[in-house]
Amino acid sequence: MRPADFERFTGSRMKLMTRQPVNNNRYFEGRLESFQDGRLTLDLSAARRKRGAEDKVAQKLEIDLANVEKANLVPEI
Repeated sequence: MRPADFERFTGSRMKLMTRQPVNNNRYFEGRLESFQDGRLTLDLSAARRKRGAEDKVAQKLEIDLANVEKANLVPEI
């Protein structure tokens, strides 16, 4: 995905893999909340709600675009 794709798909669910670990993890799934200045903000609480966890606190993670190895949209039906 290119920077323009991240801007276009803001608000969409996605899975991504990072080159270097972030918080000791390389695989993330959540809702793309924003993309600014080469950094994307991922809301991880969306994926947790789907799995049945009752996590009331929104967990947000900022990742540099340079650290993103692979990103895919997750279809929502």
